[in-house]
Amino acid sequence: MRKSLGLVLVTLLVVFSFSCLGAQAKDDPIIIGVPTMMTGSGAAQGQDIMEGAIMAVEDINNMYGGIFGRPLKVQFADVGEGRPDVVASAAEELDRAGAVFFTPGAFLGPSNVHVFGTYEQPYIHTTTWREAVEAYLSDPDEYSNVFMLTPDEWTYGPEAFKGMTEYIDYDHPNNKIAAVATELSYNMTVQATALEEARKAGWEVVLDDVAPVGSTDYSSQLARIRKEKPSIVMCNITTVDEGVAFMNQFLEDPTPSLVYIHFIPSMPEFRALLGDNANGLFWQTCVATIPSPEATEWEARYLEKFGREPGAYAAWEYDSIFMWRQAVLDVGSVDDYAALNNWFETLSDHPFKGLCANYHLNPERHEGILGPDKVPMHWFQIQDGKNVLLSLSGAQFGDNEFQVPHWIK
Repeated sequence: MRKSLGLVLVTLLVVFSFSCLGAQAKDDPIIIGVPTMMTGSGAAQGQDIMEGAIMAVEDINNMYGGIFGRPLKVQFADVGEGRPDVVASAAEELDRAGAVFFTPGAFLGPSNVHVFGTYEQPYIHTTTWREAVEAYLSDPDEYSNVFMLTPDEWTYGPEAFKGMTEYIDYDHPNNKIAAVATELSYNMTVQATALEEARKAGWEVVLDDVAPVGSTDYSSQLARIRKEKPSIVMCNITTVDEGVAFMNQFLEDPTPSLVYIHFIPSMPEFRALLGDNANGLFWQTCVATIPSPEATEWEARYLEKFGREPGAYAAWEYDSIFMWRQAVLDVGSVDDYAALNNWFETLSDHPFKGLCANYHLNPERHEGILGPDKVPMHWFQIQDGKNVLLSLSGAQFGDNEFQVPHWIK
């Protein structure tokens, strides 16, 4: 319900509350709204998000009989590329359906905050995008129902550079770094902060370029890379097609460089399309399951149910819905939105432990907190077609070891 309508209707709700008691049958479902990227460049992530939501709702219904004796039902709506009119239509659709909670996973563009922030229902996302935080900060009173469980992308750039220079045992042949990003503020921020960290460490930036979103031709950037032969190559992109194209073109005439592709290797489709060409790549994320028996069991159930490995956002969506369940149980209501939003804002007073994090929240920014005991950073290398975790928040993970990529002779 929109906040303005809530103010108008509050008196009517009080007047009719006693006549409505018992009118809501116990088998009436509680609607969870998932406004996500069902089409467009984020559709692969959207699939992960939808499947994570399906699994969470089914588990809550099967394990606990729903909430307060009522089953949960998930309702999807497409926000596509984040165009304001499309997002507004999705919000209206879910609100009409009776959704008491919005959990989009990730999205493109701040319009999602501006639209869903006009509603009362909690809106919990994992976009890792400072633009989303700044959208909240532009009017905290209006957007008080909007919360980002992850830290923003400004953490990624420095960690990416450290991952290839501090977190592995490798003698770099030179101190040159090349980087290309597609023209999205998120990607360009990751690139800019990584290169700033590299310059501080005395590295020479031989390429700092951007390409249009959706690019699948990187010939001009690769020509410069082949001329300079940098020790590190970073590709900060958004979609599977972009990442696959860059890597295949790089391997036509590879340089002796460690290659980092941002986030997209988390998607099973990326590794399936590249095959052996994916081996040796680096990537990182704070959106991943923390290794544990519970995570292993969950991933096995996901594989059995959907016939594929989960992408990064599936478990975060699962956690988001289970976190909301805990909030509802603590508050004692599915639609006391003021109390529920306060529960999320004060999350650090009662952290929620899920598959992916021990969730805390900065109450002033409505933003998750990076840290080994909160939201850890995962550093991966693809080896034999699998994502192998090399370090967690900078600390080596288990006995997993870095492998020199096959193209470096």
